[in-house]
Amino acid sequence: MTTATERPAISPQTQRQTEISAMTQDTLHHQNDPVAWSTLHEALVRPGTWKNAWDLGLTPWDHAASTPALRSLLASPEYPELTKGKILVPGCGGGYDVHLFAQSPGCEYALGLDLSPVAMQKAEKLRDEKSISPQKAQFLAGDFFVHPFGTKFDVVYDHTFLCALQPTLRKDWGKRMAEIIAPGGHLITYMYPLSDHEGGPPFALSVEVYDSLLSTEFEKLFMEDVLETFESRTRQEYGEKLAVWKRK
Repeated sequence: MTTATERPAISPQTQRQTEISAMTQDTLHHQNDPVAWSTLHEALVRPGTWKNAWDLGLTPWDHAASTPALRSLLASPEYPELTKGKILVPGCGGGYDVHLFAQSPGCEYALGLDLSPVAMQKAEKLRDEKSISPQKAQFLAGDFFVHPFGTKFDVVYDHTFLCALQPTLRKDWGKRMAEIIAPGGHLITYMYPLSDHEGGPPFALSVEVYDSLLSTEFEKLFMEDVLETFESRTRQEYGEKLAVWKRK
């Protein structure tokens, strides 16, 4: 029993989630405020915070749709192989890209992977609402770097996954991509943010960073500037490109 002057003990996790909630709610109301975004970014680099953000429903990076650039690429007759076979989307969040791939011709199945079980539940709910087969659009909560997939993929799509990782993990990202993509398979990289800003996430990337991580095991087939992007990103000064790589 507590008296009027006593308060129940609050666990460190609950306290941290409360702090994140307060900072992120403020950020959502000040999306053009670089100080507010900086505060959110500082919170997001702490262990477990990506999962906490999904648990709290505080995900200002979630655009609830696939990028126009990916939609255009998959609809193009130039690279029909990008929708065929087994497809993986690491860090898939709400699963919008997985849904898109699963509904594309030639897709055996598309697998979305994310650290957050809450994100995976959201993705599955949206899948069911869209009447997409659970066999075609699958979701799994797990760690990209250690999960035993048990197969190699024909296509992997990275959209704002690399930029969310600490830069110390970038070499591991490149090695893992080479491990899980079948020879002749393809990696699609949505290169964002192309910038020289400090800190993150999102951490700054460059074409040279991608080349250094992938050129040994992959051939770059295609790269172009992204001209149509999400409205919220048009207020930023970050560059965006889309590239297709083929596993050697």
